[in-house]
Formats: sequence, structure tokens, C-alpha cells
Amino acid sequence: MRVLVKEGQSMVAEVRVGKDPVTIGSDPSSGIHLPDMRVGTHHAVILRDESADGWCIRQLSTTHRTYHNGQTLTDKAPLESHDEVQIADYVLLIYHDTARGGGEETGSSLEELAKITQFPLPDDAVIRREPERISLHREQLARLAQLTASISSGQLLRHVMDEMLKFLLDAFRADRAWLGLRSDPKGPLDVTAGLSRAGELLAEPDMLENLQHRCLTRLQRICLPSLPNSPDTQTAMAVPLLCGARVAGMVYLDRAARAGDAFSGVDLDFLMACSIVMARHLEVCRAEEDRVQSQKAGARREVALGIQSRLTPSSLPEIGLQLAAYRQDGSEGGCDLYDVLHLPNKTVAFLVATIGGDEVEAALQMAQIRGAFRVGSLHGDAPHVFMRELNWLLTAGNGQSDVDVAVVQLRPAKGTVHYCAAGDVGLVRIDEKGDCEDLAAAGSAAAGRSRDTTYETRTADLRTGDSLACFSPGVAELANTQGQSLGAERFIESLCDCFGQSASAMLSEVVSDLGAFFRRQASPRDATVFVARRP
Repeated sequence: MRVLVKEGQSMVAEVRVGKDPVTIGSDPSSGIHLPDMRVGTHHAVILRDESADGWCIRQLSTTHRTYHNGQTLTDKAPLESHDEVQIADYVLLIYHDTARGGGEETGSSLEELAKITQFPLPDDAVIRREPERISLHREQLARLAQLTASISSGQLLRHVMDEMLKFLLDAFRADRAWLGLRSDPKGPLDVTAGLSRAGELLAEPDMLENLQHRCLTRLQRICLPSLPNSPDTQTAMAVPLLCGARVAGMVYLDRAARAGDAFSGVDLDFLMACSIVMARHLEVCRAEEDRVQSQKAGARREVALGIQSRLTPSSLPEIGLQLAAYRQDGSEGGCDLYDVLHLPNKTVAFLVATIGGDEVEAALQMAQIRGAFRVGSLHGDAPHVFMRELNWLLTAGNGQSDVDVAVVQLRPAKGTVHYCAAGDVGLVRIDEKGDCEDLAAAGSAAAGRSRDTTYETRTADLRTGDSLACFSPGVAELANTQGQSLGAERFIESLCDCFGQSASAMLSEVVSDLGAFFRRQASPRDATVFVARRP
């Protein structure tokens, strides 16, 4: 066990406690030496508590006081991780080497100390850890029943939180009440609500930052009867909201400065009891909201996948080129589009695009992009002209997202390739010997990012036996079960190893060889590959 000794704002010592007792006192021979005339020569002792398989502190001095978590120590008390022992101007912070349950201790000593010393609690502060028993009088029990009844029928989280705030303001005669919840057990408070007695909505109270660490990390229940350095607030309380072992959030109350109306330990007990009822119901509401949101997300995903499926070519044209396409759905819904046209002038035009943002909005954009691609191709627009028009459409709309896209026009008879790439879409040419040329290396910024982006049509030759492969950014993001990403370089190497084969055989072999990566929902985004080979 570690004991950090703090005097004022400074850490003055760190003492390791093992099997042997450690004395605390003003005597220089003490294991924890506190040189202060208000500290007894042999003030207290920390020793093993074999019955509880831990440590405890025992009071030795009969003329000097010791405070354990804000309470006067009269005999002995068990020492839990994050406990505080105050003797004169010294504060002893207790840290077990491992937290209860075998997990590692939260935070290092300096980090903990920095957070704690930002706001030293007043001398009359009442601090309690998880109590074995809470004492309530009859009126408080009736109030607790009233709280349960008022929130039991609520399903919407915001409505329930509002009812809780109104109850807290009334039951504790508070001037301000505030609730904060978090989705991640160790994350920030991401759902908050505050209310004043006058009915005004409140932002985060000024005092909250000083109490969050104590409540959420150290699980302290805090009552501050007085706040000498706060002119607008006389008294305050804060407690964590616990759902089993998970810290779901915290509750904060305060009263404005007015004489003789401070919160007490009795109020803290009642707030702790209320927090138990509130935490359980809030957990139910959060679970219900998560279920509803999951259903909505599933429905939106189905709509997006349906649109994407309708836009996907049912077959590829047979036109003197070998064509093959593969797409694997990402875990976050459909966002890739590919299309291919055999034009009247014997040109083959194809497009591969990745659309970001909301999946339903992305699916609707797919329809717009495919329509623009088909009209532009039939009109004979060069790739850079189509890209310029697409960029204008995207930047002219509201809430549009970036589109990574490559447009290719290929004449099978001559092997002439005209193309334009934007964003992170990959485009490579693989010759009959397996050598590779990256055609997208000089691509422009993604379409829709800036109206001022310029685009250029580039030219390449596809000789007999050469292949052209275009792939979406999601291919490089594919990950195996160990979390390793495929990466564009490894994928291109695998393509080159399959040189000389037909387009469909090349694609099948690549997917098979990289099967650890080409697995269901191996990437948040879709992974699409389009291969054209000139036989």
C-alpha cells in the first residue's frame, strides 16, 4: 500500500506500507514524520488488519484529532484505496497497490495528486465512501417513495431527468440541481441536464469541475456545509450514480448564500439513497433508448443497403475486355458505388466511389452520382469535366460529404485509357510481367471538399495482357482478427502476384490469398475492387 503525504498544495512524502506497522507522529523516528506541534508524538499507527485482509489506522493520541474521510477517528477504521486521512495541515492519501477485484490502481500518484489539490475541500467537508447502511427518517422515506412514483412511468431519458431535477430542487430546498451521465464507463459526462429553482436551464455549474474527479473516480459522496471562497454558493453536495460496479454519472446540488441553511450529513444520506433509485431507473431509460436507437439504425442501414443494391450493376458487359468486380459491406453500412457503361462509341466507362457521412444520405448521393456519371458519359464528357461537375454539385448542396472517386474511360481496341482520380481511391496498372504503376498518385482532393479544386484528365496505355485495378479506400482499412490493417501496399503486391490471369481469376485469387482480411465486416467502410484486363 502507498501513502502519499500532502501538506497544503505540495506532496512532501510517499511511504510504502507492508506487513509491519507504520507510526504517524511528530517524533522524528516515526515512519510518517509530521513535524507540527499540533501532531502528537505518537499520533496514530497504520497496521495490517488480518480479519479484513487489508490495512487499518488506529488512533493513539488522546489529545490530538485525526479525521478519516472527514469523520473524527475515535478508535480504528479500515483504509480503502482513495481514502483520505487528515492530521493538522497534512492529508494522507491512501492507495492500494491493486484495486479491489485485482484490477490495477487508477491513476499514478502525481496525476491523482494534481487533480485532488486543484480543489482542497473545506475543513468541515463530509466525505463518505460506499456505505453499508443508510439511515433515513420517516419523512425522507416518504419522499423517496414519491421520487420512485414520479419517475416509474417515464421512458424518455430527458423527461425522466427533468422530473428528477424538479424532485431534487423541492426535496432538498436546493437552488440548483444538475445531473450528468456518461455512456463510456471511463468517458466524459455526455448527457447532462441542469435546472434552477426559478425554472431556468443550467449549464455545467462552476463547482462541478472541482468535484467530478472525486465523485467519478474516487467514488466519494461529498457534502460541503460551507464554501468560504464561493460568494454565490453557500453549501453544496455531490454523489456518484452507480449501476452495480459501473459509474454511470453524478448528481450535484447547491444552495445560494443565505444564513443558517447549510447541507449536513443527514442531507448527504438522503441524497445517497435518492441516487440509488435514480441510477437504477436512468439505467433502464438508457437501455431503452439504446434499443430504440439500435432499431432505427438497423432500419436506416436496411434502407441504405437496399438503395445500394439497386444501384449495383446486375452483370458486367462483355465487350472485348475482361471485367470483374467485388464489394464487401462494411460494418457501418453501404458507402461504396461502382458502375460500368459500354458506350455507343465502343468506349468502356467505369466509376468507383466512396461516399462518407450518414448512410442514408450517402445512399441518396450514390443515386445522384451514378445519374451524373451516366449522363456525362453518354454526353461524351472527359473524366475531368465530369469530376468538375460532380464537385460543383456536391459543394453547392447543404451538408454534403467528401467523395473519393475515380472515373475511367477505356478504348478496348487501342488500349487508350483516360482517367481522373480524386481523394483516396486507388488506381493501378499491372503489366504482363507483374510490374505495377500507380496511376492515382497525383490525384486531386476528394470531390465536395472545396469548390476551387481543379481536376485533370490523365492518359495511360493498357497493352495486351495488362490489367487495370481500381479500389476504394475501405480495402486498405480491412483488418484481420488481430486488428492488423491490410494496407494499400500489401493489397497491390497481391494483385501483382496474380498477373497474367483473367480479371475474374485475378480477383478471386486475391480475395482467397488475403482471406484473413476479406472477411465479414472487417472494416467500418465498404471495400470495393474493380478489375479490367485487356486480353
